[in-house]
Amino acid sequence: MKRIRYLMFVMLCAFLSPLVTKAQCTDQRMAELNKIASNVQVSYNYELTNDNMIYHVELSNITDDIYVVDDEGTIFSTSLYNKDYGDALEEVYTIYSNDANCYGEKLISRNLKLPYFNIYSQLEECKGKLERPECQIWSQSGVNDGEQIISETSKQESVNKLSDGGSNLSIIFVFVFIFVALLLFTIIFMKKIKKK
Repeated sequence: MKRIRYLMFVMLCAFLSPLVTKAQCTDQRMAELNKIASNVQVSYNYELTNDNMIYHVELSNITDDIYVVDDEGTIFSTSLYNKDYGDALEEVYTIYSNDANCYGEKLISRNLKLPYFNIYSQLEECKGKLERPECQIWSQSGVNDGEQIISETSKQESVNKLSDGGSNLSIIFVFVFIFVALLLFTIIFMKKIKKK
């Protein structure tokens, strides 16, 4: 009877031990997984619809050995994944091991910084003036004031008109100066002739 219990206990341990023990995650396997993870690419495109910028983010080269988690907790585990964002953001995509022996091990991270769309670049005041910083389609801070853009654009146009008028004034000034100099030269020359 003792022998039967002992035999049953050994058989039970033999069946349960593979379930309890976990194979070790080797350095070699981690190196392979890091190499796979380094191939993951993050890219984006954008689309302007009704003065709203939609960013289409694409994650590619995700294999069965890895999965990706973004800052919001979304898990990406397919070979190609698209996610749309409606506003600029900085997102970190962390790549983890999906290997049975190394499951959940953090491998690498990919950072993505989407640019801010300047909605005021679509104003009439900015049409044809994309060289002006406040009228450019992309913004550094994401905060622009439409009234500021209108006033800055008006000020710049005034300065341009003055500078154009200023160049005309300088040309007129040169001609007047030459005329006065010739007139004075003529008067002095005439006085010298009369004295002789």
